[in-house]
Formats: sequence, structure tokens, C-alpha cells
Amino acid sequence: MFTVGELSRLTGVTVRALHHYDEIGLVVPSARSDAGYRLYHQDDVTRLQQVLVPERFRDAAGRETGLMVVGLAAGAPAESAGVMPGDIILEVDGQRTGRSRGLSAALAPERIGQPATLKLLRAGEVRLISVTIGTRPAKA
Repeated sequence: MFTVGELSRLTGVTVRALHHYDEIGLVVPSARSDAGYRLYHQDDVTRLQQVLVPERFRDAAGRETGLMVVGLAAGAPAESAGVMPGDIILEVDGQRTGRSRGLSAALAPERIGQPATLKLLRAGEVRLISVTIGTRPAKA
């Protein structure tokens, strides 16, 4: 579970924006602490998958949108390479990934076993991470 402050730090989305998202039903916390604080489970943030890059980071990111990592399969190549929930994927091998369709194309089955470079935004810093494209986990 993430507190609203932890989720804000992970995603770069302000606490105020997260409160607003709760009020309008976009990202609703699954629980409240005994003191009434919002507590978010990883599943609560799936609606933030396509996100606006926070304005203060747009110059560093070089763009306005990206795809937020909301979960990783245990032991998957991305997890092993250091990708983390809350990272915003900006590019794969220099190709922008502003929509999940673009990311799926960049990670197509014919690329399994090949290296890829992910350009990520994490906590306001742009990072390049090398990963080997793997197979998608089977759906349960």
C-alpha cells in the first residue's frame, strides 16, 4: 500500500492532483488508515497508465506524455533491469511510447531475446535502462 505522499513521490503527480483524482473517481484509494489517510494499492493506480509528465519535468523528459509502470511480473526482465512501479516510460529504443499500443509494438514477439533501451522518468530524473525483451506472462 502507498500513502498519498509515497504515490506522489513515485509518480511525480502532486498530492493535490491525487486528492482531486479521488474526488472525481479517477484514482480512488482502496483503503483509509485509522487516521483517515488515503492508502493506495497498486491496482488503484492502473487508470494512471497513460499520464501527463508533470510540467516541472517536461524539459528534462523532452515530452508531455508517457506510460506509467503500474506493476511488474516477478522476475520479469524489466524488474531484473531495475524498472520500478511509478517509472514513466518515455521511449523504447528512441521511439516515443505515449500510448500502450506504441509500447506493445516496441515489445513485439519478434523482438523477444533482443536488447532494448528504455528512457524513463523517475522522481524527476531521466534514466536510460537496458533490458532484454522477454515473453509476456500467461494470463491466469
